Amino acid sequence: MEFLAQFLPIVLYIAVIALVVVLIVFVLRAIETLNRVNHLADDVSHKLTTLNGIFDCIDIVTDKVSMISDTLINTVATVIGKVFKRKRKEIDEENGEEE
Repeated sequence: MEFLAQFLPIVLYIAVIALVVVLIVFVLRAIETLNRVNHLADDVSHKLTTLNGIFDCIDIVTDKVSMISDTLINTVATVIGKVFKRKRKEIDEENGEEE
């Protein structure tokens, strides 16, 4: 019994020391992993910032093309409307003369 009373605390101390060493190793590896993830996130952020300029340029070009096409479609619709209005007037005038 006396042997166990002296031997058991030594075994427990060795186990605690081993556990602390293992935890230190895990924490160091976790810190390395977090540093890599941080570097990766910074790299992705930088690349997205670079692409932001391209997307802004594409957005401006799309807006201009949309504006031009809207103006063109409006002009064509106005011209077609005037042609049909003129033909309606001519048809109405012809119908009015015949009556």
